[in-house]
This record gives sequence, structure tokens and C-alpha cells, in this order.
Amino acid sequence: MHEKRRDHACPYCPGVAFGTKSTLTTHIDLVHLKLREHACPYCPGVAYQTKQHLKTHIETVHEKRRDHACRYCPGIAFGEKGTLKKHIDVVHLKLRDHACPYCPGVAFGHKSNLTAHIDVVHLKIPRRCGGK
Repeated sequence: MHEKRRDHACPYCPGVAFGTKSTLTTHIDLVHLKLREHACPYCPGVAYQTKQHLKTHIETVHEKRRDHACRYCPGIAFGEKGTLKKHIDVVHLKLRDHACPYCPGVAFGHKSNLTAHIDVVHLKIPRRCGGK
């Protein structure tokens, strides 16, 4: 078995290299420069790094496409497979991967819930109206 040559090293990521210069350039544009050239025609100020991410956004947000149904919840479906997986992990399997570093035994299924918990309980940052 032959190993692919990776002669194009990323100047920002130690030990990361790519097989072609164009792949390295894409990596730098997306990861380090955070270029977002694919603007949503419906959402002012919203842009994505790739055409595929923009396409997914339009299909799921604007066209309300929901191709990934939950086998446990009748009538519940999601636009992306990863969102369905997260739903099953958190709601049905009760996975809690985001542990509070201050409260023993306290964990959350979503990182945003952990962040909100730390803000309100430990940093005493009051929540804004609307719960957000």
C-alpha cells in the first residue's frame, strides 16, 4: 500500500500537510482566514464557506426540507443527518457530553446549555428577556 505524499505543509497547523497546493489553499481560506464567499440570497449578512453549506442552509431553513425522520418521535424530522443524530443522542439515549467543571455530576447534552448554566449559575450573568 502506498502512502500519499503530503508536500504542502500548513504554516499555521503543526504537523498538518496536504497532497496538493490547492487543497492547502482551501484549508487556509476556510480554517484560518474564515472566508465566507457564498452569501445567502434570503438572509442579509449570512454567508458560508462552501457552496454545499449554503445549499444545505437554503434547503433546511428556507425550503423547510426535513429528510431525516426520528424513528422514535412521530412527525419529527430534521434537515440534516447530524442534527437527527444529536437529537437521538440527547433526547432518547440521554447522552450528556458537556460536563460542568464546577458542579460534580452535572452535565448537558448541548454545549450551549452548559454555557448558559455557567453564565447564570457561576458567573452570575443575568439572562436577557426571552430566555436567550
